Amino acid sequence: MAKTNWTISGTLLLKDVLIPNTSLDVDDPPVNLFSDPPNNGRERILVGVTVGVQASDKMSGGYVNWGKTRTGWDGRFSHTVRKSGKPRRFIIRVRFENDDIFVRWPYQPWVGIYVTPLNTLEDGHEIDIGRVVLGEDAATRAQSHEYANYAYLAMTAVHHLKEHGLPFTHKIKVDLMQRPLTGTSWANGVLAHTANVAFSAMNAVTVLHEMMHLWNYQHNVGTTNWLGAVTWDFDTAGHQENPNVAFHEGFAEYCAWELMHVIWGFEKGLPYTRQELVVSRQLLNNDMVERNWHGVESVLRFLTAEDPYAIDVGRALDLKPRYAELTDINSPCAKGQLFTLYDVLDVFYKHPDKGVDTLWNAGNKNGGVFAFLERAATVNDNLSESDRLRLVAAIDPQGDLQMWDLCIEIDEVDNQRGRSRLTKKEVERANRLMALKRRKPNKRKSKKPDRTVPEKPAKKVKKKGKQKQARKQKKTAQAKRK
Repeated sequence: MAKTNWTISGTLLLKDVLIPNTSLDVDDPPVNLFSDPPNNGRERILVGVTVGVQASDKMSGGYVNWGKTRTGWDGRFSHTVRKSGKPRRFIIRVRFENDDIFVRWPYQPWVGIYVTPLNTLEDGHEIDIGRVVLGEDAATRAQSHEYANYAYLAMTAVHHLKEHGLPFTHKIKVDLMQRPLTGTSWANGVLAHTANVAFSAMNAVTVLHEMMHLWNYQHNVGTTNWLGAVTWDFDTAGHQENPNVAFHEGFAEYCAWELMHVIWGFEKGLPYTRQELVVSRQLLNNDMVERNWHGVESVLRFLTAEDPYAIDVGRALDLKPRYAELTDINSPCAKGQLFTLYDVLDVFYKHPDKGVDTLWNAGNKNGGVFAFLERAATVNDNLSESDRLRLVAAIDPQGDLQMWDLCIEIDEVDNQRGRSRLTKKEVERANRLMALKRRKPNKRKSKKPDRTVPEKPAKKVKKKGKQKQARKQKKTAQAKRK
């Protein structure tokens, strides 16, 4: 039989029930909104996924591969193969893989989306399966629907970073594991290409968190002290870790929530209040903040707030909510948003024009969040040295100043010194000045002696002179009456 062109086409979408229709506050736990049927989903276009075609000229079995293609920007795929004109049965499957990422589900790397009806052979040579929406019907609402949701999440995040010039340096794999050996999620830091996500802890934030560990690995030098972190408690997210370990964990968590904000519209995260850091997190100073992953996350949220000079983190003993407040204070130092997520990621890169010739050092000496802020102020002019020092002072859990409090005083120090870079001592001096201004006056009487100079007393008139003058005035008055 003569050969002819067979064209198999269709459009692939997803009933997304992982990302809700309404944005969530960061106080809410990570979401997993799967239901049957899904009642909170919306259709998402599946872009760049692999579509495989199998065909058979028999009523049962005998399938052979006819090759693979990928969906385009509109979710549309089309695959043309030159074969004999015999009628065929078809199986069309999807694999969530492209040049940048492979999201792998255990035991099921492919998801079936179309099978020729039973006892039927198709001979039209142009097979258009139409719109296939995963999760829309019972046939596609099995575990494969959940797999597809997480795959969409991961692939969208990778594509988003690539669009902003901040790609993963090589292809990554995201393994969605049902029974991991450790029972927890983790990322392979040796090869920096596989994120393993435990099924028991699977949610949108966890998947993105492990992926951003991989991004960090691919854009740093040095060795993070993971062995020291797990030796005594088998955990890398303990209360007090090596600063480079805490930075790794806090950075990944910050990026996960920030990606949820910039891609899917979740509410932007705010830093923790001082009350939350001191009372709930038991972080009593900046050294402890740097060694705790929640502290690191809070610092990065402060750095990328819409206006850091309008953030009110309160004081340690204030009855404040968990997260800081974005006020309407208009500080003279305010510049709007100093940093974005993309600026934070850019700090990892080399900046030879700024004298930074290596990637971010994740080793013991330079791997903490405050070293990261110093590097950020060096490579990005949006964050001045004064901004950085004000930020560090405002983060201090035992402090009582906000960034707007430090604005005028630090500028005065700048003018006195005639330069823009401030030392730690100068910031401490500014803190003391502001503390004195805010201190209430003492109402108790001072015990110090009165050292004011008394006024010189008037010269006394002698008593005799006064009496003589009085007698004279009396005689004059009597003479006038006569």
